[in-house]
Formats: sequence, structure tokens, C-alpha cells
Amino acid sequence: MSLTSNSVLNEFFAAAKNLNTEYKALSAKHSVLDQVINDILHSVEFGKNSAIDMVTLYKLLKDTLQQRRATKNHITLIIATRERLQISDKCLKQTQQRICQITSQQGNAAYQPRVLTELKY
Repeated sequence: MSLTSNSVLNEFFAAAKNLNTEYKALSAKHSVLDQVINDILHSVEFGKNSAIDMVTLYKLLKDTLQQRRATKNHITLIIATRERLQISDKCLKQTQQRICQITSQQGNAAYQPRVLTELKY
């Protein structure tokens, strides 16, 4: 395997791993935003809020919902990319192991002449 193709593979695996890492981070962020929204809604439902407090809660809710939507949209794009490339941590690990196995075999390859047996390699 040439240095160039090895570099390309390493970059691909790094990008795929980053995609999986970003997916996990965004999923965690989405979960926290859901919890914040529920806290705000419970404050509206059970709190004794003044009109000023309600305006503040409304603005906070709107901002949090917009953050949640942006995060959800980003997650949707990552999921679509992962599905198309069929990238999972397990898949990446198996592919890397297979490539290592193939390159090892290629490095140990020896040719046995079939006709010109007097040739030395």
C-alpha cells in the first residue's frame, strides 16, 4: 500500500470517527435541551410567575427551542451521512483490522515462478 493511499484511508477513518463522536455529543446536547424545555414548562405550569417572569420564560423557551431545532437538524444530517456510508464504530474497527491484515499479507508476498523457474526473486 502506498503512502498516499494509506494517508487517504487514515483521513477517512479519522473523519468517520469524528462523525460518530459529533453524533454522540449532539445527542447528549439534545437530551439536555429537552430537560431544559421541561423545566421551563414545569415552571409555567406550577410556578407563581409574574407577567415579567412569563416574558422571561417565554424568551428562554423560544431560545431553547431554536437551539434544540438546530441540534436536531444537525443530528439528522449526521444520521443520513452515517446511513449512506454505513459507518459505525464496529464497522470502522473491522475495516481497519481487515486493511491491516491485507497490508501485512501484501508485505510478506513472494512470487513463485511457474514457467521460468530459474529466475530468482
